[in-house]
Amino acid sequence: MLTHHSSFAGAHDFANYGPIYHILRDCTITPKASNPPSNDTHLRGIVRGRHVLNLRNVSLIQEIYKGHGYRIHSARDKRSGEVVSIKIYEGDRAKERCSASARFLVERKMMHSNIPHLIAVSALESEIPFLVLDGEYEHTVDYVLSRALQKDLKESLTLGLQTVISLSLGLNYLQDFEFPFASVGLDQFVVFSSRGKMIIAFDLEEPTQINQSDQESGLSNGMNDARAFFHELCHRVFDAACKAHYKSRQIQRVYFNEFDDLPEDRFEEVDDDLSSSIAPTSPSARQGGPPWQKLPRHQDGQRQELVWKSHSTDSVALSDISHQFTDLLNSHRSSTEPALNRRRGRHTSITSHRCPGYNRIEITLATDITRNAIVSHSSPTPGEICLVCKEIVKEDIFNCICGSNGDEFTPTVRCSACSEWHHRPCVRFFSANNHHKFVCERCNVQQAAQHFPQSPEPPQANAGPRMFNQVFQPSTDLEKHYGIPQILPTAPRTPPKQSSAITDFQTLSANYLNMLSTKPTDTSVDAPSASAISSTISSTKLEAPLTPYSEPQLQNIADILAASPEFRDLDDFDSYMGSPLSPYSDFLNTPLFTDDALLNSPNLYTISDLFRGLSGNAYPPVL
Repeated sequence: MLTHHSSFAGAHDFANYGPIYHILRDCTITPKASNPPSNDTHLRGIVRGRHVLNLRNVSLIQEIYKGHGYRIHSARDKRSGEVVSIKIYEGDRAKERCSASARFLVERKMMHSNIPHLIAVSALESEIPFLVLDGEYEHTVDYVLSRALQKDLKESLTLGLQTVISLSLGLNYLQDFEFPFASVGLDQFVVFSSRGKMIIAFDLEEPTQINQSDQESGLSNGMNDARAFFHELCHRVFDAACKAHYKSRQIQRVYFNEFDDLPEDRFEEVDDDLSSSIAPTSPSARQGGPPWQKLPRHQDGQRQELVWKSHSTDSVALSDISHQFTDLLNSHRSSTEPALNRRRGRHTSITSHRCPGYNRIEITLATDITRNAIVSHSSPTPGEICLVCKEIVKEDIFNCICGSNGDEFTPTVRCSACSEWHHRPCVRFFSANNHHKFVCERCNVQQAAQHFPQSPEPPQANAGPRMFNQVFQPSTDLEKHYGIPQILPTAPRTPPKQSSAITDFQTLSANYLNMLSTKPTDTSVDAPSASAISSTISSTKLEAPLTPYSEPQLQNIADILAASPEFRDLDDFDSYMGSPLSPYSDFLNTPLFTDDALLNSPNLYTISDLFRGLSGNAYPPVL
C-alpha cells in the first residue's frame, strides 16, 4: 500500500473507473491491483443522458430501410451480444439531424412500446453519427402486411387490426408529449415491425420548443393534427401493402357507395366464391338473351387488400379507437371465422374492365367499427394490374349495344379494334380464353368495307347526306357485290296474256298444242328487262289455230300404210289367229325318252374290267 499526499483535496464533480479510492484526511489509499480504464469511458456522446457506443463495438447484420438521409440496419452489440437496430445518418447536416432527434427523445423522456427507445448514441467526435435503438426491426409494416395478404384472410385481418391499434396508441402518446405534428411532414414517419409490435419511427430536422403561452392553442391543434396524421398513416401503410398490384404507388380509390349512409341491414351478405358469378342485370338477359353462365375461376384471379376508410366527419378520439379495435381483435382471435360482415361491393364502377374470374377482397376498416366489413369486388379499379389478363386497367369507354351503363357485376369484354367495352351477354361472347379476340359489330362492318376500294366521285353541290360509304360504278359492280348472277337460266315460254277472253275451246286447245310442239334452241339468255315484257298481246299476233283432218284425208293415209310389205299379206288382223296349232294331247302321248336300252344297260363296269386296263390292256370304253 502506497500512501502519499492526496491529489483530490478540494476536488468535486469527478468520476472514478476501476480502482476504489479511500480518502482519509489529506491522504489517499489506492488498492494495489487496478485494471486500466477503457477508452470508451472517456468518450463524449452527441447528447447527454445516454451511453456512448463506439462504432467498432457494433457488428452490422442487414440493412432494413433507407430513408431521407439515413439508413436503418439490424446490428449486434459485440460486448453484450444483443441484437439492436442502429440508425446511421448520412449526407448534409447529418450530425445536426442526429443530435436533434436524440435530444427530443432524451429531453422528453419518452418511453412507449410503439415509440423507438434510444439506448445509446455515437461519440461527439465520430465521423459517422448514429443512434442505437432497442429491439430488432424486422421490416416495414407495409412489407409485412403485403406478405400476409398473400396468405389467408384471418392473418391479414389480424395484422390490420394490430396496425390500427399501434398507430392510434403511438400517435396518442406523441400528442400527450406535445409532438410538433404541424412542423413535421408525413414523409418523416416510418412504421416498422419489431417482434410483433409496430414501432412509429420519425426524424426531426431541428428541435421544436413550445412556448408556455401557446400551450393551450398548441394542445388543441395538436389533437387535430394527431388525428389527421393517424388517418394519413393508415391510408399510406395499407396502400403501400397493395402497391404491387398497381401501376403507380399512389392508388386512386374513388368510392361512390350508395349504401354508405343507410342502415346496416341494407348491405347484402355475399360469399367470396360467388362474387363474380351470374349477373342477370344486363338488358339482353332480361329480353330473352342467353343466361350468363358462371365461367371457370382463374386460380390467380383472387387477391386481398387492406383498405382504410376515413370520413371528414370523424370525431372519434385516438384513445377510443385503440380501445374499440383492441376489443375487436380479441373477439377475432377467439373465433374461427373473421369477426366482420361479408358484403358485395356496391359503389358505382368507374371502369368497364370486367374479366371473368376476377375477385378482389377488401378488408375495409374505419373508425366506426360498425362499418368494418369484408367487401368483395368483381371489377378492378383504374391503374390496377388485373390478375386475370395482366393488363393495366384504364377508364375506358363503355358503349354496349344495349344502351345501358356498366355495373359492378355483369362481365364485360373490350373490342380489340376500338377499345370500347360491352356486356358479354349482349354481344354473346362467352369465351374465357384471353387469346380469343373480340371485335364488335360496328368494327366488323368497317373492316369489311375496307376490302372494297371507293371510286372517286366529283363533288356535288347541294348534295344530301350520304347513306353509304361505297359507291358502285357501273351497276354490274353492285350486282357482283351482292352476288346477283349475270347469266340467267332459260325463261319459261308461257303463252302471253291476252287482252280479250277466248271462249272457243277449239282455239284454246290448238294454242296449247302449238306451245308444246315448239322447242327452244338456245340454252341461256340474258335477263330480260322490265320493258321487254308486255303485259298484253294483240290477237293479230297469235298463231292460227289448227284445223282437224277430214275423213278422205285419213283414208289416204291408211291406203299408204296398207301398201307396205308388212301389211300387204294380211287381209285382216285376226287372220293370224286362224292358223292351226298342235293339240296338247299329242304332247301327253309322246314318251319322254324313246331309247329303252338306256335304262336297261349297266351303269358301271365290273372291277375285273377296270383292272384289266391297268395290266396293259385297253381301258374300258367310256360311255
